Amino acid sequence: MLTSTLRRTLIAGCFSLAVSGAAALPASAASYTYQTITVSGALQTDPIAVNAAGTVLAYWLDSTYTPHYFTWTGGTMTTLSLPNGAQFSATGINAKGNICGSYIDGKGNSHGYVLYTNGKMKTIDAASGVQTYITAINDNDDLAGASYNSSTGVDSGIVDIKGKVTAFNTTNYTTSLAINNHGTVTGYVSSDSGSETFFVYGNGVFTSAPLPNTYFSAGFAINTHNVVAGQLANPSRQEFGFIYTSAGHEKIIAPHGSTDSFAQGINDNDDVTGANFDVSQSLVSTGYVYSKGVYTTLSFPKATNFGGVAINNAGQVLGDYLDANGTPQTFLATPAK
Repeated sequence: MLTSTLRRTLIAGCFSLAVSGAAALPASAASYTYQTITVSGALQTDPIAVNAAGTVLAYWLDSTYTPHYFTWTGGTMTTLSLPNGAQFSATGINAKGNICGSYIDGKGNSHGYVLYTNGKMKTIDAASGVQTYITAINDNDDLAGASYNSSTGVDSGIVDIKGKVTAFNTTNYTTSLAINNHGTVTGYVSSDSGSETFFVYGNGVFTSAPLPNTYFSAGFAINTHNVVAGQLANPSRQEFGFIYTSAGHEKIIAPHGSTDSFAQGINDNDDVTGANFDVSQSLVSTGYVYSKGVYTTLSFPKATNFGGVAINNAGQVLGDYLDANGTPQTFLATPAK
C-alpha cells in the first residue's frame, strides 16, 4: 500500500474538479492469474517495483522490523546486498535488472547507488557533503532523486542523465519519485507552508503543476508519453487518483463506489493501477486496473485490502494485500491469456 509521506487520513467530502478526457470506451474487464510472493518467517512483505521482464523488487521485515531487500523472478528469490556492505534501501529496478537506491556510510551520510546485474556498484553524489537519495531509475540507467545540503539548508530534486548529476528547484523541498525513458521526472514540491504540489521536470524545464481546487497533489509515476499518474486531495481532504497529460487535461481516477482513491502506477499503454477506499466499509481498500475506460478489480479469495503499486507494459500488476491472518503480502498479477 501507499507508504510515502503523502498518506493522509481519509475523509469523505464533496469533490469539485474540472476534468477533461475521452468518454469511457466499450471494453471488457481483464482477468488475472495471481502469484503471492511470501517469505517464511517474515512479519510482512512489501512491493517496490516490477520491470518489463516481470522481475519484482520487494522487501520483507524480520522480527526486529529490519528490512531485507530481494528480487523475485518466476518463483526464484535473490537476496540483495551491496559490495561495500553498507546499510541500504532499494527503490527501483529497470528493464536490464539494474537496481537503484541509497545507502548510509560509516559517518551517517547518505549516497545514491546503482547496483548492476554483474554485482558491481556505482555511487551517486549530488555534490560533496550533500546528502543524496536516489528514488527511481529508467531503462537507460538515468536516475532521479533528491538531495539535502545540511550546511545551507537547501533541498533540491536531482537527475543523473548519462552520468551527469543536475540539481533543480533548489528553493523548496523537492522529491523526485519517477523518471521515464526520456529522462522526464515527476514527484512533488513541499512549500514552507506545508502544501504539496506535483511537478514535471524535463530538458532543464521545471513545471510545478497545481491542479484546480486541490489541497495537495503528487506525481507517483510517468510513462514514455509523459502522462503522469498520481494523487490529489480536494479542500475537504478527500483523495483521488489522477492522470495528467498537460495543463487543462487532467482526469480523475476513482472506481465506482470509492470515497477515496489513489493512482500509483502507469504503463506506456496508459493503463493505471492503484487502490480505492470505501469509508463506509472501515476504509477497506480494493485494488484496480484502469484501462481504456474500464476498471478491473484486483482480488482473490481469503484476502482483503488490495492495492496496485506498479504496472509494466505487459500488463503485469505488482501490489499488496492482507492475508487471512492480517499479514501484509506481495502479489504479482499477470493478465490471463
